[in-house]
Amino acid sequence: MPISILPAVEADIPAISRLQVAAFASHPRMPMQWPCGYTADFYAYKEMGDREDFQDSANHYWKAIDSETGEMVACADWSFHLESEVEAGERLTVESGPPESWPEGGNWDLKRFYRLNTRRMIGDYIGKQPYIMLNVLTVLPEHQGRGAGRQLIQWGVKEADKLHVCMCLESTPAGLALYKSMGFVVREVVAANMHDFGWKEPYDEEAAHRIFMVREAR
Repeated sequence: MPISILPAVEADIPAISRLQVAAFASHPRMPMQWPCGYTADFYAYKEMGDREDFQDSANHYWKAIDSETGEMVACADWSFHLESEVEAGERLTVESGPPESWPEGGNWDLKRFYRLNTRRMIGDYIGKQPYIMLNVLTVLPEHQGRGAGRQLIQWGVKEADKLHVCMCLESTPAGLALYKSMGFVVREVVAANMHDFGWKEPYDEEAAHRIFMVREAR
């Protein structure tokens, strides 16, 4: 069954939000981030954030569709940072509290930690040069291995090469081989101790790693 890669439209946002949640459902960090589970206020928060990102002209959402069934099986969210500018996220500090829309019971300390680390790594490894960031790439587990993720990444790679800019992303350990095959190189592994953020149960520490990767401009 062939896969078609298409630009997403705003009406796709609810489906994209739920696809992303489904794709990461088995990741060990998810119950730590959302200990109350995927509640109604969680989905409201997720969709609101995705919709705001979609409406930002710097962001580009793409989807992979099963051409026979019409099902969305994967999606990607790219952000283009092509001019020197002050990012809205730079207002976030270690003292910042959660937004008003934050879901009840969500682990804000963990979310803030990763957001601040992402900002730091972009500064350390990208600096002030223009870049494209892959914010999220998700493929439904039952459709992995069909090439949808690779096709979505190829779109971003072509855009970066046309603009001669570098690219960056944060990967899980499971995604490393795919990203390396597309020219991304590991720059840093974030191995936070989840017990420092209130998690009491044993967990797969390696699977919980976040890995910052860069593909240099070409």
